[in-house]
Amino acid sequence: MKNIYIKKGFVFNSIITRFQSFLTSMIFKNIAQKETKSETTPCRTTKTNYAFSSGFTLVEMIVALGLFTVVLAASSSAFLNVINIDRKSRSMRVAMDNVNLALEDMSRRIKTGTSYDCGGGDIGTNNCDPLGSPTLSFDGQDGKRVTYKLSGTTIQRTIGIGGTTLNVTAPDITINTLMFVVGGSTRGDTAQPYVGILINGTVQAGGISSTINVQTMATQRDYDF
Repeated sequence: MKNIYIKKGFVFNSIITRFQSFLTSMIFKNIAQKETKSETTPCRTTKTNYAFSSGFTLVEMIVALGLFTVVLAASSSAFLNVINIDRKSRSMRVAMDNVNLALEDMSRRIKTGTSYDCGGGDIGTNNCDPLGSPTLSFDGQDGKRVTYKLSGTTIQRTIGIGGTTLNVTAPDITINTLMFVVGGSTRGDTAQPYVGILINGTVQAGGISSTINVQTMATQRDYDF
């Protein structure tokens, strides 16, 4: 009986030992599988996308800055040139407006005046067609004697005998020729009085020189009977 129990105990211990060995092998096998899986499968949280992390090199930056500087310099030069041309055109326009204003004032006063005297007389009338004269006098609408004449390179106007003389044209306008042609100024000659005006000169504005040639005619509004 004693031997049987020893044999039975030996069998029982052997089973327990084998079971422990089996559990140990399974545990190590599971651990080994987990370690292998962690090594073969990358972690998504630590994955780096290098597609968007690339930048410019120093050479590329220098080339880009050089091209930008060249384009900026060319654009600035063109912009300054446009500003300079605009300034010159404005100066020329102001000068031409001055000439037009002087001619308009002259024509308006002549139309509303009477007793045209080609030659600048203080009283009376005088025709100078077709020779012309650089001086014209006439009675204004208010009865005062008005005289236009060329003094040097400037057109001047005097209102009243012995009155103050004023420059009609600006200093940057050079008048080379001022000619008045008067016809029909004698009352009762059945010809309506008229005055032809011829102006020739140059305009200097903004470094630009332009030649002006103006010719117009003003007729007396009052009927000459």
